[in-house]
Amino acid sequence: MLMQKFTTPDSTWSSFNNAQTHQQFIQKYVIQGRFHSLVPDDIMKDYEVVEYILASSYFHYPMFDEALRKLLGMFEMALKLKYKEVTDQEWKDFKGKDERGRRISPNLNNLIDWLCNGKYVPHDKEAYHSIRKIRNYFMHPETSNQGTILFRRKLLDLHNCFNEIFLPKEVLEERKKKLEFYQPKVAQLNKETVHLYRNGKTTHYKLVQAVAYLEGRLILLFLPFCSDIQFTKTGMNHPDELILSIADFNFSNNILSGTDTKTKKEVFIMPSKQNTTELEVQKTIEFHKNPICEFHYAAFSKKLNEYFAWESYEANNKFEEIL
Repeated sequence: MLMQKFTTPDSTWSSFNNAQTHQQFIQKYVIQGRFHSLVPDDIMKDYEVVEYILASSYFHYPMFDEALRKLLGMFEMALKLKYKEVTDQEWKDFKGKDERGRRISPNLNNLIDWLCNGKYVPHDKEAYHSIRKIRNYFMHPETSNQGTILFRRKLLDLHNCFNEIFLPKEVLEERKKKLEFYQPKVAQLNKETVHLYRNGKTTHYKLVQAVAYLEGRLILLFLPFCSDIQFTKTGMNHPDELILSIADFNFSNNILSGTDTKTKKEVFIMPSKQNTTELEVQKTIEFHKNPICEFHYAAFSKKLNEYFAWESYEANNKFEEIL
């Protein structure tokens, strides 16, 4: 009976799709390490432990939390390793002083501030302090862990965070430069309205925007006509995906063509002569008056961030080509 306890799948997973077998579970829920060569070996070795914890959570659901706890501990380690990379010194030996001449304590809070103030990491202080607060919550729990799949996105974000911390500034600056270069080119497609041809079908949108560039991938966001938005009991649905990542893209004769990174099929985006009618304008006004509109944009923002997180994860394969 004791051995069976450790080899019997947790019944919790039976309610999740594609988790009926251990193999299916691993493919669906174990985020495999995908790091570029500049990430320290200590991070990659510890992440392998995270993979094993995630795989084992198939037999005990709360272990999913433990994978996140492990990653949050690695977050502090990653920042200390970054500090050592920059200064060739240990963070615990930091001798800095504040404006009043008092010694700055070498804690995680001050480490984040030091790295961000020196622009040695890609994001602002709020992003890293947000992770620090989650870390503090998990390191000093007031109740037992609950084991929730909702933390899967946090696992992905931390994985990507480690990759970004150790990317050269040149890579991050190149992303920003490329996005700023392509944004006006994409904006020129919005003469009146725009249409997208993919999977053998043409869909019209109000406009299209370039929202991110990741090593050969251009991520586009489409704004739908309000008449295409369907209200449901749980929120609102769109007839088509509003986010698209394209590779091998090209601008020619005011047409943007490229390969959908998800389907590997060619797509075309071009200006449309279809006007925005007065009826559509009125529906837009009514849409923004609807109280559910705020929840819709919050949910859509979350979806966009999740999409970008997975694209960042996939783009890790491209890092070696530019390092």
